[in-house]
Amino acid sequence: MTFLRLLAQPYLAAAPSGISASGADGVSGHLEVDVAAVHGSGEIEVAWSEYTLGAPVVSSSCAATTTWDPDTSRLQVAVPPGQACRLQLSAG
Repeated sequence: MTFLRLLAQPYLAAAPSGISASGADGVSGHLEVDVAAVHGSGEIEVAWSEYTLGAPVVSSSCAATTTWDPDTSRLQVAVPPGQACRLQLSAG
């Protein structure tokens, strides 16, 4: 399972401009997403391996809303316009 976790690191699958990710760790289950105040419109989509990590737990410094789809192992995140923030995802 550890080998699968190394291969299945979480990542940004799609994001508008002004969004970046760092700290991807498939072993312990962690990803940080930084959102600039002048980010583009549209949702952030994070690929997250539910098989190796379980569903993600999200904490944020803004009023981000999330929707988890276990069928596709994708997390949809919407951040209010004009707000900078950091999202921290961790294994559930």
